[in-house]
Order: sequence, then C-alpha cells, then structure tokens
Amino acid sequence: MSTIKSEKVKSEMQDLKKIVEGVFEVSLMDKKRLMILVDARMVFSKILRDRGHTFVSIAKFLKKDHTTIMNYMDKVVYLLKQDDRLFENYMICKDSFLENRDEVIDEIKDKDLHMKIARVNIQLDKLISERNQVFEMDRKNKRFKYIIELLNKRVPAGREAHIENKIMQLLNE
Repeated sequence: MSTIKSEKVKSEMQDLKKIVEGVFEVSLMDKKRLMILVDARMVFSKILRDRGHTFVSIAKFLKKDHTTIMNYMDKVVYLLKQDDRLFENYMICKDSFLENRDEVIDEIKDKDLHMKIARVNIQLDKLISERNQVFEMDRKNKRFKYIIELLNKRVPAGREAHIENKIMQLLNE
C-alpha cells in the first residue's frame, strides 16, 4: 500500500472514530467490553468494511485481532435488525461519515459493477428503513394483538364485513 493511500485510510478511520465516539459517547480505544463499547466498535467496523477496508486494517486500527472484526460483522447485521437504537446510531454515524465523501472501492474497476453495488446499498438502506417503520407500526398496534388473534381464530372467511359492522356499532354506542 502506498504511503499516500495509507495516510488517506488512517485519516478516514480517524474521522469515523470521532463520529462514532461522539454518537455513542464512548472512547473506541477503551479496553472494556461494555455492550455500548462493543456496539460502537461494531458500527465503526461495519461502516469501514462497507467502504472496502480489510478486516486486518480495521483490526490494526482498533488494536484487535482480525477475527474479532470478522465476528463483529457476523453479529452486527443481526443486531441492526433487532435493535432500533443501534440501527439509529448506525445510520447517524454512516450518514455523517459519508457526507461529502466520494465512494471508495479501489479493487472494483468496472463502472457497471460499481453502480450495481451503489444501487444495492441504496435499496438495502430503504428496506431497513421500511422494516423499522413496520416495527414501529407493530409496536403501536401491540395493544390490539389479543383482539386480532381472537378475530383470526373465530371469524370465518367472508364474514369480515359483518364483524366490521358489529364493531362499528359497538364503538358508536
């Protein structure tokens, strides 16, 4: 790796480190294994991996073994789907970091492939956002869960309109 590229990588990592530390209110280099610290390191690692950085370069920066970064990558995708707070912090860090930055995928020379990757990343972000909206809607409707289950069990197919009328009568009394 050339010295110029090496400096650019180090500078990019330093920039992201500041962003992640600010959002998570932690020090990435702290040796503790508190959940918030591990979450912050996973977000840091995921953003850099998505930019094309190697496991080894990320691990070297964080003073970790490359297998730790590989483990982070296995876990972070699942956690981002399950933990809304973590997903929100990830999106804040990612958006802040990528703002005014060019796409960097040095290994990929084919423009068509690069465009496909960019489109897939956009689609992925949209899908994750839509998924979070569904979770929010589910959270709002959780109090009606028992009623919906009861209706699903007891209302025969084709009788929905009749039950809707009965419910409207009940609510309008």
